[in-house]
Amino acid sequence: FMLIQENDFILFQGDSITDAGRNRALSEDLAWGYAGKAAALFNERHPDMGVRFLNRGVSGDRSCDMLARWKEDCIDLKPNLVSIMIGVNDTWRRYDSGLSTSAKDYADHLESALRQVRDLGARIVVISPYLLPAEDKVHWRAEDFDEKRDACEGLAARYADAYLPMDA
Repeated sequence: FMLIQENDFILFQGDSITDAGRNRALSEDLAWGYAGKAAALFNERHPDMGVRFLNRGVSGDRSCDMLARWKEDCIDLKPNLVSIMIGVNDTWRRYDSGLSTSAKDYADHLESALRQVRDLGARIVVISPYLLPAEDKVHWRAEDFDEKRDACEGLAARYADAYLPMDA
């Protein structure tokens, strides 16, 4: 079973790590981040497969924000494969804006998105959110982040065709 098949339409979804400064005026802009690099590498290695890539990551999104735009920015596009990386802002906003998202709410949002993609018949790649080590933010892990990352891993085990544990 090859995860990417001939003539697939692959959609990248998530927050700023996915968005990576994409130019919204150019619908097909994949930006300079992992989405653009993955698409370029794939097309370099498999130029005859006719695979199309689209980046719909939105900088600053929490899981609730991504879910609010899910129909328009995912389901209506009818992708064959969806790559999702979301969650770091669900922690970040607690500390920079006082907007707290519980691990349960995060899991509910992510599960709703994953269930809709599965119902669409598309394949799923889940990429865990991650925190870079920063001494002034080390308390974020135990207080908030780890529980969300663990929820993401559990949901990936249930719904995803592939899981990338980026926080590991």
